[in-house]
Parts: sequence; structure tokens; C-alpha cells
Amino acid sequence: MSEMSTSNRESQPLSPVRKETLSDRVYDRLARALMTGDFEPGASITLRDIARRVDTSVMPVREALWQLTTQQALILKRNKSIQIPLLSDDEFDQLWRLRVLLEGEACAQAARIIPSADVAALSGLLRETLAAVEAQDMRPITIKAHEFFFRIYGASRNPMLVSFIEMLWLRTGPLYFDALSSESHRAFIRKNLRHNTKLFEAMRAGDPAVARAERESDLRELAGWLRTHRTRAGDDVRSAVAIKRSIKVKAKLQRKRA
Repeated sequence: MSEMSTSNRESQPLSPVRKETLSDRVYDRLARALMTGDFEPGASITLRDIARRVDTSVMPVREALWQLTTQQALILKRNKSIQIPLLSDDEFDQLWRLRVLLEGEACAQAARIIPSADVAALSGLLRETLAAVEAQDMRPITIKAHEFFFRIYGASRNPMLVSFIEMLWLRTGPLYFDALSSESHRAFIRKNLRHNTKLFEAMRAGDPAVARAERESDLRELAGWLRTHRTRAGDDVRSAVAIKRSIKVKAKLQRKRA
């Protein structure tokens, strides 16, 4: 009897695999844009704006944005506008701590089993990133860096780990928007890219310990840099608010005197 029931269960048809839809492609493009600093923290976006940017109708954009709000990568406001989240200091620290742990582990796992084809692809991505730095072209740098790291994470053959890392990048990616507009970014990135080179060498050598150490060190240095820019950005916002308040007070006093 148990053999028959097992056989019946095994013979049940499975649900068909869902083909990629237009909303899936829109989601992928928006997620990549969020991860690589294409959106400013605190900025508001609309369905129509995004539909124009990805050249599609509102419906697939609405589905993609809904998925991103469930991942806390976007915030749906009461007035139905959509906002790029602003991270508090505690949220920044918590998310970054997780990035160090998970991305270090993914690099260590990948170093043990990465195929030679992936190592060759990493070599090309590293060259393209370095070339973009020399050309002082920031957008390709963030895009190529994303491809470089996720090529490594994918090589870990651990989809659940990669999924967790993607969620963390969705939350922290917009932090690059302000930092990359700074005058000091080129010098920092040139210095920081040495970790990418050493990480690549660890992948080529199949050295998990060095791979983990380089990615963790890279992320810790990046966290310090981003904290500095977050502080400056916060000071600029507070200064702008103070100036506006002062202007309003002066205007009110002038009206009273008149």
C-alpha cells in the first residue's frame, strides 16, 4: 500500500516552469539600477517616470515595483508615490555587517570550485573596470563591479546565499549615488580596486582564506568611506534646511515691519 501511494505521488504532474515575463525583465533592470547607485536615497519616483526610462507600459512597472517594495528596496508612500529608502545609521551598520559576513562566505565557497571559464570572465571584467577608472567614467565602474562580484557569488553554486546578498545590495546600492559624485571618489576607487585584483588572484589560485579576507577588508574600507559621505550629505541637508528656515524668518519679519 505504501509503495502504491509513493508511486502515485511521484506520478503527479508538476506545475510548468514560468517563462520570464516583461515585468521580470523590468524588475531585473530596476534591481540592477538600485544595486549600482543609479537612484538617489530619499528620492521619489513614479510609475510613469520608470515606464519612460525602461520604455514599456505602466503595468509591468507596477508589478516590478511592488516586488521591490516587498523586499524593502522601495517604500510605497500614503500618497502613492514611491521613495528610495533613507537608511538610518543603525540600519547601515546592520546591513553592512551582514554584507561582510555573507559576501566573505560566498567568495570563500566560490574559490573552492570556480570553473576556469568564470576565472577568465573575471579577468576581462577586472580589466574593463580598471579601464573605466582611468577614463574617469563612473557609471561603467559600478556596473562592471556588480558583474564582477556576482560572477564570483554565482560560482559558489549557492543560490540561497546569492539571493540574500542581492537583497542586501538592493538596500545599500543607492548609497553609492552621493559618494560617487564626490571629488575624492577616483582616488579612493583606484586604491580600493587593489582588493578586486587580489580577490581575482585568490579565485585563480583557489584560495578560500585569501578570497574571504580580501572581500571582507574591501567591504570594511568601503563602509568607512560611505559613512564619511553619509555624514557630509547629512550636514549639507541640515545646512540647507537651516538656510531655508532663516530665509522664512527674515521674510516674516520684513512683512511685519511693512
